[in-house]
Amino acid sequence: MTHKDIRILLEEWQVKLRLQDWRIRLRFVDLDNDYGSCECNVEDKTAIIKILNFKDKLWKESPEVTHERVLVHEILHIHFWELHEGDTSHPNMVKVEQVINFLSDALVPLN
Repeated sequence: MTHKDIRILLEEWQVKLRLQDWRIRLRFVDLDNDYGSCECNVEDKTAIIKILNFKDKLWKESPEVTHERVLVHEILHIHFWELHEGDTSHPNMVKVEQVINFLSDALVPLN
């Protein structure tokens, strides 16, 4: 999997998840014990998805976690953004994360 592969997958999943009208930027970064993150601006329909750098040891520690699954997980946050507005301490956040995990697990193997 390369950065280019992930960018192609982003375009494919935007269509599948009906987010073609969103401008989603993808960045590969160092993250603290996390595979990805998403920041949205619902009014402008823009989002930045950050994916953990490919060479980070976290990927090797959990081989069941794939780059595509993380990408889909972060894209799904766009649909649920208004339930927590990016506030990780929001009371809805735990349930939102559970639902997004279930959905991304179910969707990625079907691809």
